[in-house]
Amino acid sequence: MSSYCGIDLHSNNHVVVVIDEEDNKLVDKRIDNDLNATIALLSPYKKELKAVAVESTFNWYWLVDGLIENGFKVELVNTTAVKQYDGLKYSGDHQDAFHLAHLMRLDILPTGYIYPPEYRQVRDLLRRRRQLVRHASTHALSIQNQIWRSLGYKQENRGQVTCLIILLNLSVADQISVVLFAKLFIERFGNIWASFLNSRHTTLAARQRRV
Repeated sequence: MSSYCGIDLHSNNHVVVVIDEEDNKLVDKRIDNDLNATIALLSPYKKELKAVAVESTFNWYWLVDGLIENGFKVELVNTTAVKQYDGLKYSGDHQDAFHLAHLMRLDILPTGYIYPPEYRQVRDLLRRRRQLVRHASTHALSIQNQIWRSLGYKQENRGQVTCLIILLNLSVADQISVVLFAKLFIERFGNIWASFLNSRHTTLAARQRRV
């Protein structure tokens, strides 16, 4: 008989629920974020488990990678696409974990792609760069609008704008710091990205020579 596991993951603990084909709970327990404890809890059901459903929270890497390395099939859940049934009187961590296992049993669990570990750092850096570019643009526009609002008209000359910031004693020091930091990070990221591409090109070239 097949069994199904859902895990509701948090910052320092997670709830593990294992059910059978009739939605009977075989396991329903909250444990600390300790991979060894999770493996020990699930090992008795390993052969029967169809898969382990893990929420794609901010800290899923360690759990998903650890389960896969220990021979478990893992489904990374698209949490934004999961909806509870209407009319539920109670919802909590244990219910959420059960619901993931239940949706897997019904074969309607919305899942996402488990990005390869070797590329995650680059992906995370790209996401951070995108956020910083947006922040830098937002703060730059805010500074510009503050100057124009104080003057009553647009001022395009950079030198005059710098003087106006000082003379008008505008509260933009923090915003300028954010913009400068964002630009520094973006510049450094460009160097990291170039190094990664060069390394990747070298690796592919080496593989082609061996073939």
